[in-house]
Amino acid sequence: MIDDSGDSDPIVLDPEDPIFADPASDRGPSSNVLTRIMRRSTEALLTAPVMQDYLIAAGVPDRRVWSEFHLGAGSDQITAELTEGDWSALAVLGLVSPPSRKLGMAWATGMNLPTYDPRDPERVVGVVRLTPAQNHHRFITRHVGLACGADIASASRVVLADVPLLGLRLANYGVAGVAIVEDTAVLPPLVDWLHGRELVIAGFRSASRAAIRAALGPLGAHAQEVMVLPEIERSPISSKELLGFGVVPKQEPLGLHLLRDLHRYARVRIGVGDGAAALRTLGIDDARFIETCSIGYLPPDYHRALSSDQQRIIGDRVPGHVLVVPALDADATVVDCMLVRVSDGSVIPTVHDAPRGLIAARVATSYDAIIVVDSLQDAADLAVEGHRNVLLLRGTEDAKANAARIAASGVRAADVRCERQRPEIASLLRDAGIVIGPIAAEEPVVLAFPTLVVSNASVGAVPSAETSAVAEPAASPLILVDHDQRTEQATFSADDITYSCEVPWDERTRVGIRIVRGGHEHPDRIDLAEDAQRRRCASSAALRVGAAASVIETHLAQLHRGIRELVERASASSRSVAKLTSMSDTDRASALAFAKQPRLLDRIASDLDTLGWIGEDTAKRFTILAALSRLHDHPVWVSLTTSTDGDRSAGIDAITAITPPEHLIHVSRLTDNTFTYADPTSLRHKLLVIDDASAITAGVATALRVLRRRGAISAPRVERDPVRGDIRTTFVEIHGPIAVFTACSGEIDQRIQPLMVAVESDESPEHIERILSDRRRRIAQAPGHLDSQCEALVARLRNFQRVLMARRVTVPFAERIQGFGTSPRARRDHETLLALIASHALLHQHQRPDLGGSVVATAEDFTVATALMQERLVIEQAELGQHARRLLLAITSAQVSSFTMQDLGRLLPEWNRHSFRNGLSELMALDYLVSPRGGRGAARIYHVTGSLGGPMAPISRIFLQPVGELAEVGGSESANVTLRQDTG
Repeated sequence: MIDDSGDSDPIVLDPEDPIFADPASDRGPSSNVLTRIMRRSTEALLTAPVMQDYLIAAGVPDRRVWSEFHLGAGSDQITAELTEGDWSALAVLGLVSPPSRKLGMAWATGMNLPTYDPRDPERVVGVVRLTPAQNHHRFITRHVGLACGADIASASRVVLADVPLLGLRLANYGVAGVAIVEDTAVLPPLVDWLHGRELVIAGFRSASRAAIRAALGPLGAHAQEVMVLPEIERSPISSKELLGFGVVPKQEPLGLHLLRDLHRYARVRIGVGDGAAALRTLGIDDARFIETCSIGYLPPDYHRALSSDQQRIIGDRVPGHVLVVPALDADATVVDCMLVRVSDGSVIPTVHDAPRGLIAARVATSYDAIIVVDSLQDAADLAVEGHRNVLLLRGTEDAKANAARIAASGVRAADVRCERQRPEIASLLRDAGIVIGPIAAEEPVVLAFPTLVVSNASVGAVPSAETSAVAEPAASPLILVDHDQRTEQATFSADDITYSCEVPWDERTRVGIRIVRGGHEHPDRIDLAEDAQRRRCASSAALRVGAAASVIETHLAQLHRGIRELVERASASSRSVAKLTSMSDTDRASALAFAKQPRLLDRIASDLDTLGWIGEDTAKRFTILAALSRLHDHPVWVSLTTSTDGDRSAGIDAITAITPPEHLIHVSRLTDNTFTYADPTSLRHKLLVIDDASAITAGVATALRVLRRRGAISAPRVERDPVRGDIRTTFVEIHGPIAVFTACSGEIDQRIQPLMVAVESDESPEHIERILSDRRRRIAQAPGHLDSQCEALVARLRNFQRVLMARRVTVPFAERIQGFGTSPRARRDHETLLALIASHALLHQHQRPDLGGSVVATAEDFTVATALMQERLVIEQAELGQHARRLLLAITSAQVSSFTMQDLGRLLPEWNRHSFRNGLSELMALDYLVSPRGGRGAARIYHVTGSLGGPMAPISRIFLQPVGELAEVGGSESANVTLRQDTG
């Protein structure tokens, strides 16, 4: 970093300066606190793989260069054994503030580059801090000294580099006498020492080279200036000849940044569907297993997506057409990859000389007992059978490197089922304290509120390897206080600390949490399965709420176990379906047999009665077809509407219960950034269920509207380049189609109301009595029989939907459909009818003709869809609000010409005065009703106008134009299709 402001005072190095004195040491006059701290920082770099791989990725793989320049990494050990005099000296240097004693050099997020007076290269006089994540470097001490090797004192030629990485790269290429000028203010005090030496100014920017030349004073006129590009091998030939580049190693190690980029790219290829065929070829089709192992796919031509430098480093070490299974270290960083060739299933267990990291590390943090295998196919097969506690080890070296880590994560027992080296792996795990032998099968978890207690034993809390001088406080067990499944929130407590967190509907482990203690709170969103994220969250929360970081970290580990148990409990009712994306031959045969039964819509509607959705036959059938419309390109979006006091949870619960989980996205709310970071195909042919339409924000409504009309959403993502560190914006396109199913009380948000079909609730006294009677009957029955019957129905309907494929539908009679008129609303009604026809045809796709891979709709599909649209047209053609529609139907059905508010109370006894006022106001505004003001104390009388034309009769005018006749615009004199009440 060049400072050419010109306002810096000249710095004169004085060896007797008390800042450099070491009052606590007798190691000689050259010893000082900075020198000792940098010595420890240099030692810390040897055990900091993240910083090592950063240097490798940055073009400095030669460890000799690290040693010559005394590069160091941040570590807590840096501040060990510092005396009060040391802290005072560091405070004078401006490196710490006296109350906190927090040393920036000790932070593990950066590196330390010491600077020296070249006349005394044994004493550290300054420190330059390099922060890879921000691609930033600066002096954190006084601006003094050069970053250089020990041989600088005897160098006859000095190469002055303007930035740290350039100087380190030059040294890596064999250039001698390199000195890094972090700030030009360091040069004037060194002019006398530089006099008589050959000077070369190297840099990419002409302004920075000119600033160095000016700072050299008279010596600058004689210095040679060369331009060196950041990618040094692309520098001009004249610069290379002047600097005398040495031989560069042909193959550099694969750095962490490059491995991370490869894995990210591979995951994207899985997300867009490129790896689907590869996964099927190797028999890996369980979605949760793929997510747990974070499996990616590299296509044969993936090299085209890499930069020239990345291609050069990778070479032929990572082939194409492979599955990528990452291995993570304790900080959740990708440090290794296992590659599985799709062509023959052969495995490259590691891209390094020996295995690093742990595959699917979150399994070890989630289960007390695990199954250990050494084959990806074996792990996938066990996942299909319903086992989620499967850990993959790549042989004895992998087991030896990770046995202690697995035990520390909380694993207490292991069933070793490895095909090779089974005794050796079992012995290594046993030596780490893990019991080896068969483990009990996983049983559904039954929780009693609020007595769920998650203790240290269940998460494997182990003491730290190093014992602190002051004993850390013990963490009390977490106790479940409350769990609300509808809002997906849970609250745990331990002593005086409360943890409020999300409980996801699936096996995701990244959740939002809120830690509260003594009126202070710390909100965060972390992956509870990752040790590194738990540590970081605990450190931050400890500062805010005033609790020990070790206690909060232990509680977070317990919280992970507690949330997992809640998720398992919530899904216990559907445990009979062990596989999400595959079925046994018996289940598939049974589902196909059901798919060939007649009157499927009636059968499913009857099953929904058993599951708790009573009555409302038209609404029920309409909603079933709307949910199935996700399988074609023009889905129907439905809103179950009710009055202010109504409840549509029965309809939502029934539809979500019978929909396969892999086809369902069930949320209580959506944020404006929900779709921004979604996978490109995560919404395709899915049913999105939103519990309450009032939770839809303006941003979400806009995204839904675009998704419906265009079939996709283009969303920007802001990401940091993993190598260069600069910010970049990328655009992704999330594709539909998607069916949306929600519920609301009152009117729907105006932004999405035109996209939704309102299916109104039956709030008649007769229907409410049927609901109450059914609930009494259910309570009176023995729960075991009813529960088993519902589980069997859910399993059958889910498997049935799994054998229904997303296919195109051909409606050969579409051009003959007439009867919608020419109003603007007729277009949406026409599209809804066509979508219902297509959905009913897809429901019976195993019974319908096939035309070039497309399902052919029949007259039966038209008849059923028309019958369902009949009531919709009666209500919607009036273009009224919900209360006005219901009130208008009640008035016309009663065939009254005038009435009072008391008369309405007898027609709709379940309504309140607020509902009556809403409906009457709208009908009067549209001249359906008139009402002169009555006198004081007299009841107000409402009169029906002639616009109603008498009682409102069913007016479905949809029909098929006879073959051979020309349809007139809006012509619909009669229907040639007789509508049936039976909609099967």
